[in-house]
Amino acid sequence: MNKPALVLLHGWGVNRCVWNTVANRLRHRFRVSALDLPGYGDPSVARDADNLTAMAMNLLTAVPRQAVWLGWSLGGMVALRMAKLAPGRVTGLVLVGTTPRFVASPDWEHGVEAHQLTKFAADLAADYERTLGRFLLLQAGRVAHARRVARDLGRHIARCGAPTGEVLDASLHALVSADLRSELPAIRAPVRIIHGQFDRLVSPGAARYLARRLPAAELTVLPDAGHAAFISDPDAFAALIDLGAGE
Repeated sequence: MNKPALVLLHGWGVNRCVWNTVANRLRHRFRVSALDLPGYGDPSVARDADNLTAMAMNLLTAVPRQAVWLGWSLGGMVALRMAKLAPGRVTGLVLVGTTPRFVASPDWEHGVEAHQLTKFAADLAADYERTLGRFLLLQAGRVAHARRVARDLGRHIARCGAPTGEVLDASLHALVSADLRSELPAIRAPVRIIHGQFDRLVSPGAARYLARRLPAAELTVLPDAGHAAFISDPDAFAALIDLGAGE
């Protein structure tokens, strides 16, 4: 029996190597492709990093004809846009730490203030390794070995290279400007939503909103995880990825 294809999309400011530990746990059930978002692996296509549609269309050329799309944070937003643009290419979605709108507004209480993202971007550009390390530690959640997990994950990410300032700025624009709320009811693919109870960047309320608005969604909240729910307990996280895997 052929394994289903699984495409992994990372979040803002990191790269495909954020998935290294989890990907190894999924390869016995899936044909795994961990991709860099446009500009992150190839700075020459940084122009495609400033909006979700351009990102999604760029990625279509590098993935199987049909696949389950697993996206974290910004990667989850790209996966949602992909499901809207090319529904025949998306057999399922797994959304981790994902929100339909990152920035707070009068009609969206689950977002963060834009200036917080801008400050984080400036810190990341000034000292990538140190800022990333602090971010990973903060988002590991309530795990006793969080410092070691964050340190090991930071090493994986560093091997794939830091994004350029141009790419960080372009993809931050995509993050800040996107609002997918009106698109959710039209997405018919089965969706698994995984969210950390202690996510300090994307409120669990955003995950509950997604679960209500997406027609075929199931929500799992991990009690000790943060924004990067997959680094707290990779084995438990991998066990939740069952879309398209069969029995």
